[in-house]
Amino acid sequence: MDLLDCRLRIHSRGKTTRSLYFEAGKTLGGLAYGFRESNWDWYLEYAYHHWFTNDSEILRLIRELELTDKLIIKRPITASLYKGKPYQLDSPMNLFAFPGLSMIDKFRTAALLAFLKITPFGNRLKIPQLNTC
Repeated sequence: MDLLDCRLRIHSRGKTTRSLYFEAGKTLGGLAYGFRESNWDWYLEYAYHHWFTNDSEILRLIRELELTDKLIIKRPITASLYKGKPYQLDSPMNLFAFPGLSMIDKFRTAALLAFLKITPFGNRLKIPQLNTC
């Protein structure tokens, strides 16, 4: 939960409080700061960050702010550059078509990815959210 989400929680409880925000940087928003060029119709985030489509907290916040109709979710194309050519490594078919790994390394990678997909080990790596509001 970030500062603005926390402020929204306080406001939704009917509390009328004045808030003072401190920002370490020159602009408000921290890593979510957006900028645009004079000939752009959109803002671009200053620092790269993302959220996952199974992030229930951000989806809850979007619904609460009634911004669901403005949300656009597209499948990203993520590629790795190998010998000057981009290769997608986001599916088993793409992994096995990748020329930069031997067949044994492709099977090892596939086995590890399958293990990580089915094991609950990854849940232990999640950082618990602190509700500070």
